[in-house]
Amino acid sequence: MTLIERADEFAVAHQAVHRLGAGHSAAVIIHSGPGTGRTALLEAGLAAARHAGLTVASAQASAIEGDLRYGVVGRLLEALPDDLVPAHARTPDVGPDDPIGPCSALLAAARGRPLVLAVDDAHWIDRESGRVLRMLLDRVHHAPLLVVLTTTHPHGPLADVAAAGPDSVTVLRPAPLSEAGVRLLCQDVFAVRPDPRFAREAGAATGGNPGVLVPALREFARAGGRPCATMAARFAAVAAEHRAEQVARVLAGLPGDALDLLRAVAVTAGDLEYRLVAAMVGTQRGALDRVRDSGLVVGGDRLRPADAVTRERVLAGMTTRERRTLHAEAAELAHRTAASDEVVGRILLGARPVGAAWAPRVLRQAAQRARLAGRDLDAVALLECALGDTVLPVDRADLLIDLAAAVVGDRPEAGDRALTGVVGIGDGPGLDTRRLRAADRLLGRGACTATRRAVTGRLAALAARDAADSPAVRLERDALAALHALAVDLGPDAAHPSADRVPELPDTPLDAVAAGVAAWRLAVRGVDLERTRMLAKAALAASSDEQPLAMPRIAACGALELADDVEEAEAGLAAVLTDARARGVRVIAAAALRRLGGLALRRGRLDEAAHHLAAAQEELSTDAWDPVMRPFVPACQALVDLERGHIDEAERRVTVDLPAAAERGLGWTYLLYARGAVYLAMGKPAAARQELVECGRRLTGRQWDNPGLLRWRHLAAEALCVLGETVAARTLLAQDQRAAAAWGSASVAGATDLVGGVLLDGADGIGTGRIARAERTLRDAPPRLLYAHCLVALADVKREQGAAAEAVLLLERAAHSARVLGARALAGQADVLLRRAADEAAKRPGGGQARIGPHAGLSAAESRVADLAASGLSNPAIADTLAVTRRTVELHLSSAYRKLAVADRTELAALLVSRDRPDRPRAARPGD
Repeated sequence: MTLIERADEFAVAHQAVHRLGAGHSAAVIIHSGPGTGRTALLEAGLAAARHAGLTVASAQASAIEGDLRYGVVGRLLEALPDDLVPAHARTPDVGPDDPIGPCSALLAAARGRPLVLAVDDAHWIDRESGRVLRMLLDRVHHAPLLVVLTTTHPHGPLADVAAAGPDSVTVLRPAPLSEAGVRLLCQDVFAVRPDPRFAREAGAATGGNPGVLVPALREFARAGGRPCATMAARFAAVAAEHRAEQVARVLAGLPGDALDLLRAVAVTAGDLEYRLVAAMVGTQRGALDRVRDSGLVVGGDRLRPADAVTRERVLAGMTTRERRTLHAEAAELAHRTAASDEVVGRILLGARPVGAAWAPRVLRQAAQRARLAGRDLDAVALLECALGDTVLPVDRADLLIDLAAAVVGDRPEAGDRALTGVVGIGDGPGLDTRRLRAADRLLGRGACTATRRAVTGRLAALAARDAADSPAVRLERDALAALHALAVDLGPDAAHPSADRVPELPDTPLDAVAAGVAAWRLAVRGVDLERTRMLAKAALAASSDEQPLAMPRIAACGALELADDVEEAEAGLAAVLTDARARGVRVIAAAALRRLGGLALRRGRLDEAAHHLAAAQEELSTDAWDPVMRPFVPACQALVDLERGHIDEAERRVTVDLPAAAERGLGWTYLLYARGAVYLAMGKPAAARQELVECGRRLTGRQWDNPGLLRWRHLAAEALCVLGETVAARTLLAQDQRAAAAWGSASVAGATDLVGGVLLDGADGIGTGRIARAERTLRDAPPRLLYAHCLVALADVKREQGAAAEAVLLLERAAHSARVLGARALAGQADVLLRRAADEAAKRPGGGQARIGPHAGLSAAESRVADLAASGLSNPAIADTLAVTRRTVELHLSSAYRKLAVADRTELAALLVSRDRPDRPRAARPGD
């Protein structure tokens, strides 16, 4: 087989042979690792020398003869013809340590005729022969002589070979084969052009080492393998076997002290300085030289195995007990020398169990860093190692909680079992907070049934105690009862909490956990708005150190969202998210992101909603959620798509395959609502009604009657009107109005008036007034997209009343808000209506062309702010509508006042009416 990518090296050797024939001496050292083709290059050069008629003497150095004095030189002398070396000079004097005699004998032979001396694997050469060769290199020009050595690492007798000077010594360093070289080699073996991916992966699997690559390719070809992409992994396995054989051959030649050092290097893997590793095993400098010569290590002051196969083969020669003992010694050394937790933890993985008090703590800290870096599998290994040691109950609880966080992405059920075990763990110092944290994270994944069972079991254990409980026990009992109540609320529809024998939540909770859950339960039932706000804010007032449970905080934020306190809800959720990410608790981070997505959707911020929902799925894949929670995100994403005008994508999301267990949970209720909205947009009112009625049945079954939670009655009434069932629609809207009045938030009241006005307009003549009232109510309410819909509806009413110019103003605002919020479907609808209204206004006598654009003298931004201010919107509402800061609104409004020479909003509204729309009726304001 042709030597591939060795043409330059062969040319140097061939030139040296040719020059020797002309009487010019030289020395060539071929320096590279095992399997890189040193011996093949040497043999090629010697063949060229013999072909040229030169006298050749060669010897192979070996580790087992490294202590044989003059062993290599003796074989060189014996290989020379009798006429060049007298019999008495063939055996060097083994007495005096004097290299002059053998050196003189070799130089005398070279004077007789040009001579090639070659030593393969010169790194194993004995000390005396090394001195002879070094002396010979210093005198290489004293006779026609070519010296060729191969070595992995010149040291000892040959360490200063380079001092002979560049004119005397040429060093060749054959590199691993490049990808192009691997392709050529594959083509040589298989007689076909290899697939580029196969060649690339074959090079990676072998490191481009010909000593591994050539025999592996040949064996692979004999077994029927082909150089195609689909067989690359199969070849990698064959290559690993050949690399292992290569390593085994090298290991077999190492002396004991070098092998001990190599094993220590395999354990420490470059994480400790060589001096520490050498001190641990008690080796000397000579062992280091031999280890470097082996080609099995890389690195300078921090040696490490050359590859994973080398490490595995080095450690495979030890018994399990020997490996664990060596790992334990290395871990102790690393710990004493202040190595990082990651380093000590990695070494400890091979030493389980250690029995040292510091070991589990270090393993846990290393696991926490691994989780924060996204290396969950590493974290799992570290935590399982720590759990295999003897630890206190409180430490075991911490380890199990961390283990659940690490496995939640791949094995969520295993994480649930770990958390359930913590909730049921016995009594002891600090265990109460661990139990609550475990229950909180169970609930965060949506494992409501598991949470209920675990909490019920713990409460039963507490109930069996004496009556004289400590305050800590009472706090734990109240917090567990609150978590149980939340698990029932969020869990499967068929839950029967009465069978669990759990204490009822107090009417006036004293702790933040119970307050958050109580606020949520009031909010979803749509009762006592002010008390809901008070409880929710109390739940969020405590710091995360005082109240570290996330799910009651998220519940409190959900209550504030329904209460229209959206900024406080968003801030609370952001705090939960920040804390969860800092601790590496993905399940809580995902739960917070999911709720943030729902909040942004409620506010009409579609891009923000889409971002949060996608981030929730990135944080924790859909499969990692409990089935009852999985439909929530696709349902919200479908509603976002619907507002963006992507009906096909919305339909795909609401028809996604989900496990049967998902149909029993709260998430399915959201999916039913989203399906109803999508089917209604697709012109399928009957299908929409069916989904929405089922959604309402489930909500009322839970006694969740807050109209702000899901507007199912609104959409169902719309579907019924399309189907001609106006009486049923009127009944639903009457129910909704009663529920809205009971709750009392602005967004709920405005939404109820809007849908009632749109659906009942023309039927009983009250629709127009209700839409106008809805506009006034929603003007400063959080759901800005709903307000934009309201503006479109009101503009339609104004057009029918003949106030086309006023409709233009309303539609301008609606179109702009829809674009800012990302609602392309509504923006397109508003644009169409805007053009119609502008045309109608232009046709009115004396009306001229209705203005669509900035007011004279104002910039476009100032004009938009002025219009919104004149219509009665507050600065915060304008900022929300335009997606700018309040400060920006204030600056634009101040500039508009100055340019138009007005003092306040009243003068601004009057001026804009008189200047730009003399025929426009005065806009409706609160109090009209």
